[in-house]
Amino acid sequence: MELKRVVITGMGALTPIGNNLTEYWDALKAGKSGCAP
Repeated sequence: MELKRVVITGMGALTPIGNNLTEYWDALKAGKSGCAP
């Protein structure tokens, strides 16, 4: 079995309250919820 290498090149977020780390963090600090009815 051949092992593959994994390289992490950055940090990101894809969430209901933001599609990048900055949007996500700002929404999280503001108390925004990603839940819907």
